[in-house]
Amino acid sequence: MFTLKEAALAHALAAEKLLGVDATFLNENEATIPVFVNLLFQSLEMTLKSFAIEAGLATEKELRDKKTTRNGHGIKEIAELINNKIKGKQLIDILLPRQGCAISNDIVKAMTFDERFSATRESYIKRNIAYSQFAEGDLQIVHGFKQWVDAVKKAAINIMSAANEIKWLTTK
Repeated sequence: MFTLKEAALAHALAAEKLLGVDATFLNENEATIPVFVNLLFQSLEMTLKSFAIEAGLATEKELRDKKTTRNGHGIKEIAELINNKIKGKQLIDILLPRQGCAISNDIVKAMTFDERFSATRESYIKRNIAYSQFAEGDLQIVHGFKQWVDAVKKAAINIMSAANEIKWLTTK
């Protein structure tokens, strides 16, 4: 059995493996791109949930609420739930501080909140990406696949340090 934190990193590592050194496999096998995107969104979802649980901000039941988090798959909704509980701080800035992680911070913030990713998030929530059943324009990607993978992977790696920061801030 693996923890949610381990699964979050595993999905990012699987995307990294699929990407390879130069994205040749993805470029030569375009049907794998939705799988790649799904792995990154799945990793981000698990990262957000794991962070919230580890930081004591939400329970697993709360994170799977049908209305609040859209059965636990609404990445934006999960992030908003967390942001509401860490008043004065922003979730992405804690997971990926601007200092040293600025590009990663921007990428994860875009995946989570940016309007241009809303159709992709919706396709992810409905599991349409996993089945490659999405309409044209529903699959938004980040140009610079390597930076995208690195951003999601960094967020997964930073779960515990971010959770510990929140715990420290709440005990002050």
